[in-house]
Amino acid sequence: MRFCRNCGKELGEEDVICPQCGSGQDDAPIRPRPRDRTPYYVIAAVLVLVAAVLIVPIFFQEQISEQHSYKMTFTVDWYAVVDASGTVDNGYDSDAEVYFQITYNGKTEYLLVDTDDPLEYYSTHSVTVYTDVSTAMEKRTEPTEYNTTVFYVSGGRTAVSITVFMRDYDGGAKFGESSDDILDIYDANSDYGSSGSQGIIINVPVGKDKTGQSGGDMDPRGFFGYTVSFERI
Repeated sequence: MRFCRNCGKELGEEDVICPQCGSGQDDAPIRPRPRDRTPYYVIAAVLVLVAAVLIVPIFFQEQISEQHSYKMTFTVDWYAVVDASGTVDNGYDSDAEVYFQITYNGKTEYLLVDTDDPLEYYSTHSVTVYTDVSTAMEKRTEPTEYNTTVFYVSGGRTAVSITVFMRDYDGGAKFGESSDDILDIYDANSDYGSSGSQGIIINVPVGKDKTGQSGGDMDPRGFFGYTVSFERI
């Protein structure tokens, strides 16, 4: 049995030219070219492999980036105090000495804000207490020194939570003790509790700088603007 070398058509014994494609023939038999019968599942498997090669490194790169440790700097850019009665200070005057207590990862940090004596008590410059929010925000205090604290964030964390307690300090009570010096500022979603039991909570994704403002929802109230920045270490 003979077949056309060009198109594979079966030839007669006497055919020297293929009756189908006209190609000249010799006496050597040749079988038709087999059709490409590559299974579809093989093609699908190849496509999945290519996708994995492209996507998996991106996924692992994202995971690796979350493992870096950071130096996180928290800064109070401005703050204001509002008290409907104007008597925040224990001395029942119109001024309050405000400072910040910050909790993060179960630790407590004290942020000095324009303090006169950073190595003694954590007292700060007096700030006027206003009786309405709009006036307090318009005349807010913008600290120029001792307004930054630094945390070190271990690798693997996807977010940090900072709780800020703004407190009045008039020299009559020691730092951290429950007293009338505590400004009762709360989260909008928290239950009312004892003085200083709830602060204002800020959640920040690790590695992503953030600037914002926050404030409490009771009188007296603390309002402040803040900046959080990260530096990979």
